[in-house]
Amino acid sequence: MKKISFIYYWALFILLSVITLQINAQTKSVLDEAFPENFYVVPTGFATWDAIENDDFQFYKIWLNNSFIADVDTNLFQYNEGELTSGETYIAEVQALYNSGLSDKVSFEFVYMPCDSFLEHTMVDAYSVEGSDEVLVRWSDNPQPELIEINQGYGEGVNGLYQTFNYGYGVVFDLAAYPDAVIHSVNFYHKSWDNFGTWDYKIHIVDWVSKQVIAVIGPYQTTDNDTWENDIELGDIDAEGLTEIGIFMEPMGNISEDAYPCIASDNFNDPQGSTIVNLSDFQDYSSSSIGNFLLSIDIYTMNGKNSETVRLGTNIFIDDSIIAFVPEPDTFYIIEEVPQYGFWDLCIASVYSNDGGDHQWSPCNSDLCINDIGIPWPCLAPENLEAYYYNNGLFAVNLYWDTPQNNPQEILGYHLIRDGSVNYDTLIQNPYYTDIISFGNYCYQVVCVYSECNSDKSNEACIFPWAVNTIDTKVSVYPNPTKDNIRINSKSIISGIKIFNHLGILYKSIERMNTLEYILDVTNLINGVYILEIETKKGTQKAKIIIQ
Repeated sequence: MKKISFIYYWALFILLSVITLQINAQTKSVLDEAFPENFYVVPTGFATWDAIENDDFQFYKIWLNNSFIADVDTNLFQYNEGELTSGETYIAEVQALYNSGLSDKVSFEFVYMPCDSFLEHTMVDAYSVEGSDEVLVRWSDNPQPELIEINQGYGEGVNGLYQTFNYGYGVVFDLAAYPDAVIHSVNFYHKSWDNFGTWDYKIHIVDWVSKQVIAVIGPYQTTDNDTWENDIELGDIDAEGLTEIGIFMEPMGNISEDAYPCIASDNFNDPQGSTIVNLSDFQDYSSSSIGNFLLSIDIYTMNGKNSETVRLGTNIFIDDSIIAFVPEPDTFYIIEEVPQYGFWDLCIASVYSNDGGDHQWSPCNSDLCINDIGIPWPCLAPENLEAYYYNNGLFAVNLYWDTPQNNPQEILGYHLIRDGSVNYDTLIQNPYYTDIISFGNYCYQVVCVYSECNSDKSNEACIFPWAVNTIDTKVSVYPNPTKDNIRINSKSIISGIKIFNHLGILYKSIERMNTLEYILDVTNLINGVYILEIETKKGTQKAKIIIQ
């Protein structure tokens, strides 16, 4: 057997090293780009991240608190607000799925705040600036109170009392941090202990410092067994300046010695404000011996939990497109270039940040809009309608009119009105028309048809075939319309003929004529309307002719 040389082994070693380096480089490239970058979740639960540009990429996997939520193919996601609790901290995660496998998860911790927790503008209006094409947009900067939930930090509902009639079971809340509080609603959890039913109850609201009743509301009825009774609206009770408020549920169902609904408790050793009270004597009360009652309230306040969130300014939109950002504290903006005609929607939305401006966002459904503002399109009517009768074997009327000048809209066509009724269903495309008639007198008007509107009627032009000729009883022009020749007859000698286009520009002039009859060749004229000016010994006559 022959020996393999040292050089062979050395070359093989170098080749394998190069291949290994290339594989490592490719693997490093994939790993560097594998996971979604700049993952961020705003307090309302809306997540964004940088899109991955990679042919091997398939879609993203969304997680919340280590639980899989959804697969998405876009780089944004709104967590279900119905499954989030105001003020709770959540861990959001996203990872990318490739043909070759999954990337590492990228996580972001956020404290959920519902959409209505953020202060919003209450009014927006827009005005045309006199003497200009500008529009002044103004909005109020009066912040609205946010709705927040307050509870004493209860745990899982595992216990309950044998409750009695005429007693209240609830919580004394410390509102010292919320001097402007308005009590909006109450929530509590009750257990059935296998005694199922629908139970009546009332809610008592008490100034716990003075032991004075503020309101008694109800009766209500439970909605189910072993469940939360959520968002029980109390009518927005003003608690301004009150430091301690007692919220008590009075059970009114079942029997006096075992009254229902039975509010649940968590068995904690140090209940925070959970209290049992004799509703006939508020001095007769005691703390819960079975932990915190599962009861919370929702209040409106300007001193809420999202005070670290800063409003940076306001976005201005026209038809869903941002045209400007106005920083705080300004509450106006001048739109210098607005659509000249037509209607559009103008909206404003507050812009927030809770990380010093690195990420900016608007609360969901926060737009405040003015719909259908603007300048109506002008619907200009045709002008200078004229009607001429002629007879070349058929009784007919030639109609001519001028297109409106300085018209910003495209004309789709014209409606011809004869004696008050539209007599031609298809739109007429040119500013002239020949109407075949029978014996009688007729009056005409024309209407411009636009995409946005129809114009008013033009002036009225009437024809009396048996009394008036086309241009003069001594001059006749026919056939009209024509394709090639026009015959001109006159009882007075014709000395000259001029042809003008519809803009009044002289196209052709024939001079030094001396005839009573002339055939005018118009085969070189393009289709359209022309003015024929006929000079005779007794004056000048004009007629509109149509070249088809």
